[in-house]
Amino acid sequence: MQKLILFSSILFFIPFVCSSKFERGTIKIPLKNYNDVLYTEIMVASTAMRVLVNTGSSEFWVPGKGCDPSWCQGKRTFDCSKSRSYKPTNRTFVSEFGGSAVEGPVGMDDIGMFNVFIKAMEFGQALKTRQSIMYLHYDGSLGLGPLAESSVGISFLQRLVDSKLIDTPVYSFSLEEKTGTLYLGSEGAYQGELVWSRIVRDDRWQIKAENITLGDTALCSPSTCQIEFNTAVEITLAPPEDATKLFTLLGAQDTQGSTIKSVDCKLVPSFPDLVFSVGGSEISLTPADYVTRQKMWKKELCWLSITAYEGIDRWVIGATEHKTLHVVYDFGKKAVGLAHAL
Repeated sequence: MQKLILFSSILFFIPFVCSSKFERGTIKIPLKNYNDVLYTEIMVASTAMRVLVNTGSSEFWVPGKGCDPSWCQGKRTFDCSKSRSYKPTNRTFVSEFGGSAVEGPVGMDDIGMFNVFIKAMEFGQALKTRQSIMYLHYDGSLGLGPLAESSVGISFLQRLVDSKLIDTPVYSFSLEEKTGTLYLGSEGAYQGELVWSRIVRDDRWQIKAENITLGDTALCSPSTCQIEFNTAVEITLAPPEDATKLFTLLGAQDTQGSTIKSVDCKLVPSFPDLVFSVGGSEISLTPADYVTRQKMWKKELCWLSITAYEGIDRWVIGATEHKTLHVVYDFGKKAVGLAHAL
């Protein structure tokens, strides 16, 4: 089914999915989930784009015409000369992406995403980066970080609030293996009660934890234990010192050519829960939540969805664990709510 949209006197079609049905004060955005990479469709004027749904950044950017083919070859690019509604800003942006940075000019144009329409939205047109996106399943990035204003300008979330498109400044996810839903303006559905914790940085969905434990073993120091929630990352990242403790307890083994660790599938049922102590409550992941099973050559293999990452001082919960943990992002109160997913 398709829906006809009018932008700047130019008619074009965008895909319309029935599951994105609009309810007052809440917008449901269908997502694609490719190996825990979350992306959706968006229109910038008359240009269709796929964008990463990125809670780790507050910038909205897409590749601009003239980007270096070494990193954007084969990607859809935005050509401002073909849009009647485009307005330049005479500003530039820089955004962290994939361990590098993207940069380019900032412009304003109308955007549409299923039932969302925002006029004169500020966005970056990426022309330079050292991080190739040629083999990724998306073209740009839709930042859902906590900043109301970033190097690009007023954030997408803030524009939703300013335009009164949502009643409550929160959002959440519901994820399946290959699909998902982004709920803008809604806490979504979950088990039990939400445990709330205010963020400790203005630019990240990062909170303080009292502890992270595996069985009886503390994996991080209570004085420095912090957790970031970032859907631009597929799996969970941990500081090397914390990860080493976990690997030792689980008997994890190196995997050739990868940072992912393997474990003995027969022992997985005996593994203890991974427990995050937050806001005076405990949120647990069972072994089935943090171990991925895969059949290969008639043999079952088991992998940890947690890996060590050099240079970080916090745990980073990626998209994989958003299928088990229900995370509510409140950009009004600058807080994160946690519960178990349905």
